[in-house]
Amino acid sequence: MIYKFEPSTMATGLDSLDHQHENLFELSNRMETLAQGDLDHIAVERALVALRNYGLAHFVHEERMMDVYICPLAKANKDAHGLFVEKTKEWFRRLGECGSDLEIKSLLFEVNKFVGEWLTKHICRVDVSLKPCIQNVQKEAK
Repeated sequence: MIYKFEPSTMATGLDSLDHQHENLFELSNRMETLAQGDLDHIAVERALVALRNYGLAHFVHEERMMDVYICPLAKANKDAHGLFVEKTKEWFRRLGECGSDLEIKSLLFEVNKFVGEWLTKHICRVDVSLKPCIQNVQKEAK
């Protein structure tokens, strides 16, 4: 499934985070495209590397912002990030065990589904909780 960033329901209040979320949408959509076309094993590995690197960079930044703006969901967010990182490790392990293109495509569809649910559930429920925290700090600063 192809996913699209919707600022009206997914914006966090920080452009840097929102741009990173948009990149995650692109990565998820790349998994879908790879799974539907002729399989390019190098492109699959690169896409998983990009997903892992995304998590490593984005999660640190987002967790820091949640701490800075005293977001009540900061701990839940950090815990969820840990689960995401574990999933990426699992996908790498499973990619190495895939014996056929069909298994790789199945893995790609699974990654796309997981990331899609992350996009529509985690971002819309947890990450957006940062927006009112930012607004509160901005009000206090005035």
